[in-house]
Amino acid sequence: WRLLAFRTLVTMGDVYVSGAQAQGATNAAVCAAPEPCRTRAEETIHRALALTDIGVDEIANEFRWRNAMLAARQRLARIAESRGDLAGARAVYVQIGDAYREMSTAMPKHLRWKENRLGMHWSIGRVGEQLCDLQGARDDYAAALELARELHRIEPGRIDWHRHLSRSLTFAARAAYASG
Repeated sequence: WRLLAFRTLVTMGDVYVSGAQAQGATNAAVCAAPEPCRTRAEETIHRALALTDIGVDEIANEFRWRNAMLAARQRLARIAESRGDLAGARAVYVQIGDAYREMSTAMPKHLRWKENRLGMHWSIGRVGEQLCDLQGARDDYAAALELARELHRIEPGRIDWHRHLSRSLTFAARAAYASG
């Protein structure tokens, strides 16, 4: 039940994040403006994460819980990024990427962890571009591209791996072009 409560709170946080992102079309029933939506999202996701404080040892070894907690932390990083806290967001993205690397090492046949790591490299690269750290962005996009190629080699028929490969190539090319 705790996992269900956790996911429900995170989903509620997502509703607030969506309200904050609806540029000029904020639903007054949800929030009056973007910043109150971000604040409500942050509070709701923190409430969800507080549920993980109970039985930390049990949760830390359970991959479904770890993934859920990392996804919640990613949402908080996106909120920080939307507020302009790029360095803080990047630090959280890096931590999440490191956790997914550990998970994919522990469960090498579970491709979701590699896919999630790929997404973290995209996020870190995007923030790096915003911080004018073009070399860092290129490095992260290159790491994402390598993961996309690996996923594509493992299951060449999967459409989502084709899409990840295409996006990774696009991001890597954009960063290379921007850095000259």
